[in-house]
Order: sequence, then structure tokens, then C-alpha cells
Amino acid sequence: MADCINQKLRRMGRRRFLSTVAGLGVSGAALNFLTKDAVASVDLDDEVPRLSKLRHTNHEAVLRREEKPQREPIFYTIPRDEWAVVETAHDAAAQVNSLLEAEGASDGVTAGVTTVTRGHHSQKAVIVKRTVNRGEEETIEPTPSKEKLRGMLPDTISGTAGDGNYRRTIDGIPITIETEQLSLSSQTQDTSSGPGNYYNHEYRPVPGGSVLQWGDAASFQYGSGGTPVHDGSNNDYNLVTAGHVIKDEDMYQPATDDDQHIGSRMDDKHDDPGTPEPAFDAGVIDLDTDTYHQFAGASGDDTYWDDVHIFGIVGRDELVDNENSDYSLRRRGARTGMESGTLNEVYDDHHAFDTSADEDDGDSGGPHFMREYNSGLGIYEAYIAGIHYAGNTKMSRATMMSAIESEYSVAV
Repeated sequence: MADCINQKLRRMGRRRFLSTVAGLGVSGAALNFLTKDAVASVDLDDEVPRLSKLRHTNHEAVLRREEKPQREPIFYTIPRDEWAVVETAHDAAAQVNSLLEAEGASDGVTAGVTTVTRGHHSQKAVIVKRTVNRGEEETIEPTPSKEKLRGMLPDTISGTAGDGNYRRTIDGIPITIETEQLSLSSQTQDTSSGPGNYYNHEYRPVPGGSVLQWGDAASFQYGSGGTPVHDGSNNDYNLVTAGHVIKDEDMYQPATDDDQHIGSRMDDKHDDPGTPEPAFDAGVIDLDTDTYHQFAGASGDDTYWDDVHIFGIVGRDELVDNENSDYSLRRRGARTGMESGTLNEVYDDHHAFDTSADEDDGDSGGPHFMREYNSGLGIYEAYIAGIHYAGNTKMSRATMMSAIESEYSVAV
């Protein structure tokens, strides 16, 4: 039957091909890059193609800022039964978010996907997070209590994915509710609590992971740079960071002379949610200096991390497929430097994810990434998974880089 399906796909036009493979369970993220050749050898009865990452094919030109990134998709496959478990859980989370919105209970509350253990067996579950915002002046707690949420939501829910013969429904997906305390990870700089020892240095060109500042010279506040991106609106290289870090029009970065200005907030390119619940929090700085597809030096001086090059992004599929596993991500921030952790919950409707990495004030805007060693080039290829914006001493929260690229028409 699989050979028959593939033969039919090869005879289809592009539009019908995309519609058909979408019904087979291929995600929107993968559809944008999927070709007939990519599925030619896939047994679509038993497997589903997934997007792992987008990788530079012209990396040297990107590194020299001579061309915009040209990227190839890297695919993998997962068993159809595994796909059904993942995607029905995310469909269930989307239904719960719709219920919360209909009940007027979505402020500070959102649903994602987690893994729970029931009777010695692990299974996907919907996790509803009540996010208590630990602000500098006050603590903001969502209006619906945990008990009220429990009363308005069922104990379990069904989720559905795919179409036709490939439609799968899983019943009895549990719904769990958790209260968390988080804060946005930016900070006012003063003599006692400035940036950490690692990234408060002059960098020209400006890389990912170094300190960013806003405000006047007497009371600079700071966060972290995320990653260089090519901006399609001005055909130039700019810098992505957290949305709430771009609070002023002008942005700065340490320099040896008086001119610390590096750029300005782009018009209509700023989302400041004001609270750290799972949400979209990212922005773009229109640079008037160069940026570099590497990270700030790991040694804490004015060097770059020469053996790690930013090569592209991690796909949405790879994140949702590895929720609550041993999938490792690193995080860099101006306050804490390098931290690493494993992927936790994923909030697909809100383009956010959590990891177990530690964080501190001032780390907002820094990159979450994975890396792979390229023995031929003798370097690590880094792939940006997201941009950090909130957390506590036990976890970090980020906006998916794939969603940021789509929102702002930029490309790592």
C-alpha cells in the first residue's frame, strides 16, 4: 500500500501533493520544505516525515555577511503510532486552551503538553500552567484558582490528528494543573548587580549571547543578545532578542569609546507581554553595526566562541517530539553565561517551551540551542531552538525560533 501511495504522490501537482501529505499527518512546519523526493523512500503507512532543522548551505557567505542564508531542510521519520501520541496530545492542549478562553480564564493560564507516569506507564498529558508573576514591585496571580480550574475542566480529554484512513483519535488524555512562579529575566544594572563575569564586554561585530543595554547612561538596564538574523524587510543582518528587552527605541552594547549605540527597535517588531506565562516574547533590533553568526567568547573576554558557528534553527517537530525527554539544549545569557538542561513542557499554541536549565535576571534574550560536531570543518554547528525570556532557579522558558522567523520574516 505504501508503494501505491508514493506512486500517487509522484503524479500529483504541488498543491494537491501538499494537501495529501498534510492529511497523512505531516506538520505545517515540515510541509513548507517537503518535496516528493523527500518522501519517495518513506513507508507512509508506518512512518511520518518530521522537520529536524534548517541548515545553511552557504555558511561561509553568511559568516561574511555577503549573502542571505540559503538553507536545506533536514528530515527524520517517526513511527505513525508515536506520531499519533504526540499530535493528539497537542490537539487536546489546543482544545483546553479554547475552553479556558471561552470561560474567560486564559489570563496567566495556558495549556501545553507534558509526560506523566500512571501505574508504572508514562503517557502524554495536557498540563495547565497557572503562572504567578514575581515582579519587582508586586506579585501578580491569575484570577482562577487551581480549584476553580479543576472545576471547569474535565479530568481527561480526547485528541485527534490526521485525516481519512490516517485519522487517529486517542481518548483519556489526562489534564493536570500546576501553579508556577516565574519572572521575566531582565534586570536594572547597578554597582552591586550588573552583568556576570562572562559577557559584559565590547563585541564588534555583535554576536549572540552578549550583553544588551537600554535606558540612559545612569541607569542602564540589561538583557542578552540572541542570534543574528537576516531581515527580509531591509535585506540586512539584524539581531533577535526577547521582546521585553527592547523597551527603549535605542539599544546599546559596551564599547571602549563613548559610542555604545548599536541600533534601534524596529517598527512593529516588538511584543512585550509583560508577564512570563507561556507566550510569544521576541523582538528584532535594527543594527547600525555588524553582527556575527557566532557566540560571545566562552572565556569571558572580548573574543568569539570560534569553534561554534550558528548554522540554522531547530524545527518545531524536533521540539514537540522530544518533550520531557533527555533531549539536551544549551542556553547562554549575559548574567549566568553557559547553562544546559533537558527539554521539558512544550506549549505549541503559544510557541514556547521550557528546559531544566538554570537562569537569572539579565539572561532574557539569550539563545537556547543545540550543537553537533562537524568533523570535516572541525567546528560545532549550532542550531537555535528559541529565545529566552523567563524562568526561575529550576527552569528556563523560551519562544520557539521557528515562530520568531515566521512572525518577523527573518532567517537565522
